[in-house]
Amino acid sequence: MFIKAVSASELLWGLKPVMLLKKQEQLVRLDEIVKTLYELCLGRHSGILYIFTNMGHGATISLSEGRIIDIAYLKSRGIEAVHMMRKVTAARYIFKQDLSLSDKQPNQSDYLPADNVIFCKLGMSVSFISCAPKRLGGEIKKILVVDDSPLSRKVILNVFARKSYDITEAQDGFDALNKLEQSVPDLVLLDLILPKKDGYEVLSTMKKSEALKNIPVIMLTSRDALMDKLKGKMSATDEYLTKPVQADDLMEKVKKYLG
Repeated sequence: MFIKAVSASELLWGLKPVMLLKKQEQLVRLDEIVKTLYELCLGRHSGILYIFTNMGHGATISLSEGRIIDIAYLKSRGIEAVHMMRKVTAARYIFKQDLSLSDKQPNQSDYLPADNVIFCKLGMSVSFISCAPKRLGGEIKKILVVDDSPLSRKVILNVFARKSYDITEAQDGFDALNKLEQSVPDLVLLDLILPKKDGYEVLSTMKKSEALKNIPVIMLTSRDALMDKLKGKMSATDEYLTKPVQADDLMEKVKKYLG
């Protein structure tokens, strides 16, 4: 690592950095860059880590006092950008300190999980990173969010921003069942009105499966009629929340089952 002043002519994308902290001119493996990112987090740095891939693409990871507050790669932001970055094999990087980011909060318009989840999704395997921190005697709890509205999913994901949950999304009933086959979650947030298969059908299928029948299900719906609530109970849903869901109510229900 080295430190040097940066002139205005050296700025990238109009950033106004204070100091250049780290720079790697040669292509290195992604896991080496992730280690650098981890060191920057440990050092509570504020600034932007610029990554230039061997495919000619650029990525940015913004830090605020050691917290990852934004990630952008290609046309994606947040956790979706992380998934795409996993395909990068080699890159060079430069970190530019920017103290103006110190008071910034995570980008609430794009879902970002807890930093340790980001490191794990980036494939970090070094011994000093716990990719499965213990929660209630187990690994990071997985939540499947099933809703056909991108806006509703984003609202729910924002509730879990900076929380230590691993979130997966599904946009309809069939998508939900496919995701359940791929990975068994610890809890399901299930919209009632869905295309292809509605929430009741998804729940019915889950209850017939030995692997899925004991997963807690919180039904989310805009219907607030008594008959709808009774139908939800008869379908063996564990909880029933009316949309628009209040953040405090949702977290209270989730903590009831996951802690």
